[in-house]
Formats: sequence, structure tokens, C-alpha cells
Amino acid sequence: MAENPTPPVVVEPGTPQNPGVQVAGTTPSAPNGGGEMSHGVIDAETPGFFTTTYDRDVVKFNWASTPINMITRKIGFKKTMSLRYGYWSLAMRESTGVLTEAVTVSADDVADRNNPLLVELKVENAARFDVTDQIVFKGVDGVDDNGTIIHLLPCNARVYEINRPQKKVTVQFFNAAAGTVIPAGTTILILGHALQEGDARVTPHAASPTPTYQHMQKFMTSASVTNEYLEANKEANYGLTDLTEMNNQQFIEEIEKSYVFGIRSLTYDPQTNAPTYTCAGIIQQLLEGGAHKILIPKSKLNDDTIIDSMSEIFTGNTGSTQRYLFDGMEFYTSLLKIKDVRKQINVNEPIRRFEYDWSRIRLSNYTLLQMPYPFLDKFGYSNYGIVLDLKYVERRVFRAMTDDQLDLMAIGVKDAKEIRCCEISSILVKYPQCHALIVITDDEEGSSSAGSSKA
Repeated sequence: MAENPTPPVVVEPGTPQNPGVQVAGTTPSAPNGGGEMSHGVIDAETPGFFTTTYDRDVVKFNWASTPINMITRKIGFKKTMSLRYGYWSLAMRESTGVLTEAVTVSADDVADRNNPLLVELKVENAARFDVTDQIVFKGVDGVDDNGTIIHLLPCNARVYEINRPQKKVTVQFFNAAAGTVIPAGTTILILGHALQEGDARVTPHAASPTPTYQHMQKFMTSASVTNEYLEANKEANYGLTDLTEMNNQQFIEEIEKSYVFGIRSLTYDPQTNAPTYTCAGIIQQLLEGGAHKILIPKSKLNDDTIIDSMSEIFTGNTGSTQRYLFDGMEFYTSLLKIKDVRKQINVNEPIRRFEYDWSRIRLSNYTLLQMPYPFLDKFGYSNYGIVLDLKYVERRVFRAMTDDQLDLMAIGVKDAKEIRCCEISSILVKYPQCHALIVITDDEEGSSSAGSSKA
């Protein structure tokens, strides 16, 4: 049975069809004029009547640059055909110790300077000391040959015996003054062995390398677009090339964020039991590897704390004399509010490195090249500064970046094309003591007299 046809629309005689919007006339002096057609009236009464003109190009933007990814790609990479890899490292013998209990040098202990008595000390790590070591008590004044205390002349001693299980070291003082109190927490500097005339051997010392490991991470981004979209006429000049550009930028930013904030892990899918590797980011590697962790309360941020921080970063390790500081905007602006520091950081004369502009902070022949790093602000680390010695930063690659296009129509999946980027890589921060993590805090606790402390 045929369907009932749609009844025709009955128009009353004399009724105009699509009459439009009538512009009613008023007096010529009225606010809306005398009924004349105007742009404002028509645009309000009939939206869309006037054409809006668009540029032919689409304005593309991204909120952050990716300097760490850029730098690591420019300094090259090391091909590593393993999803888990590492390196072996060793350090020279530790040259410092810490006194854990205060000790008072009695007059009897040093009555005969050539035959001093044995004095027992409690230390934090007795295993760092060797018998015959000559040691210095940092900040403790000693005496000269006449027995006169000389300011800044360090108090010395020689290690006679070591009891490692009880964390005790027995010493003979060379030039301690009678009544000298050496407080707990005093740093003990180990100079080296002082041997007797007939000694032919010394306590042997060797170092065994230890492994540090890292994971490769598989990164991938893709964008899909139908063939009809690509073939259709478009008002905006936006096509496959633009989609590829945006996809590549997204890919690089995802890698950058993982390189900085990622956590090393290996997890298994509960259904397929397939593994997923993620790499340790720079922050995890610095915190777990023993890098300098410097906390500076805001109220104590001044020239002295900046100098102390520079000194801590550059001394006590074999790193480069030029390192790179990536900081959040709160960190950067806090530095610029210090007048003397602002004189040293000449923001009008940037130094060009790796296609980025850097400000320079100098202490003698040590240089920090500094730049604000937007990702720290994005992720709530605006008060952080990351110092990297690029000599000891490596990019490891299992599979180099590929940028390809899949024709999904050809393989019978969809009438579309897919743009895809893929890479398997990770970042490796070697010798963490050559790097640093600096945090400007609101917390006054735990700060040293210089205004900074290690976390």
C-alpha cells in the first residue's frame, strides 16, 4: 500500500513568502535611525547575512619549545640494541668523613708533641679511613711549632687504628691545642697516607665498578584523516602536510616530557602479559643518583646563596666548567630580583647555543648558561632549576625516529590515511654529581647558615 503523500502547504492569498525582516521606520532622530538599512541592524536581525572573511592559512601554535630534545639530538646519540641497558661507573676513594660525637683534646693527649697519646673518635663511616691516613679537621684551628694557636691553620692527625664495626677511629694529633673541642658534625678531610721510614706496604685500595641501568621507551603518535576530507575543497589552506607537522610536534613534546618527568618502570598487561618499558626521566635520575640537591629558602635568596650554590655545583667533581641551567619562571624571576645578580645576568646580550638564547651566570671561570624552561611551569615545578653538564648527558636510541604514512584504504581497513611517528629511545644522565637540582622554597627549616642545604 502506498504511503500517504505529504499534504501541500496552503498559503493564504496575499501572504508574501519569505518576507525577510522588516526594518520599521521611526523618526530620523531616533537612536535606530529612520528605518534605513545599516550593517549593525541587519547583522543583529539576520545573523550570517554579511560574509566573515578568513585568512587562507591556519595559524598553528604550540605552547612550549623542546630544548632538551633538540640539544640531545644535536650532540648525537648512541645506538643501543637493548630495551634495558646500563653503564658501569666507579669513583675515586672518598676523601671526607664526619665526626659523630664531640671530642675534647686533653693536655695529656698532646703534652709531648713527638709522642702524642692515642685518642679515639667516633665517625660516620669508618670504612672510608685507612691506617696511616693523614687527616684534617675542617674549621678547627691548630698550633704552630711554639704551641701558639694560629687561626686558619688546620688541626691535623694521623690514623693509628680503625674499628669498623663500632665506627671508631684511633688517631694521634699532630698540632691540636690542649682543651680544643671538636664538635660533632665536623668534616674530616682525608689527605692521604703518611708512612714510617721502614714501611714498604700500605693498605691496598681498589674500586669495583657498579652498574646503573635504564629502560628504552617506545614513543608513538598518529593522526588519521579520511580521503574525502583530503579531496574536498576547503576554505582554509590546511592539508596533509599541516597534519604531519602538527603530529610531529606533538610527538617531540611527548618525548621531551618523558625525558624530564618520567619514571623507570616495567609493567605487564594483565591479559596479554606483554611488557611495557618506561624510561627514568632526568629528575628521577638526579634524585636517585646522588646529584646536588640544593634548597634555598626565598627569604635567604641573595648573592651569597647564589655564590654558595655555584660553588657546590662546580666543585668536588670532574665536570665541565660550563653547564646548562633550565629553570621555571618563578626560579628565574627570583634570581632577577637580586640586584647584583641582575647586573651579572645581562638579558639583553644572550648567548646563542643549540639554536636557543641563553643568559650567562659566571663565577670565576665557571659558567652557567641559563634559560627559562616552560615545561617546569606547566607541571608545577616553577620554583625548580635543573643544572645539566652536557658532557655527561646521552641520548640512547634503540630505533631511530620514523615518520611514515599508512594507506588504510589499500589494506582494507578504512577509506583514510594515517600519519604515524615512532621512536624507541631514552635519556641517560651519567655521573649525577656533575648535575644539580635547585629548589627555591618557602620552608626555613633545614637551611644552613649560608641559606642552602641538600635535600
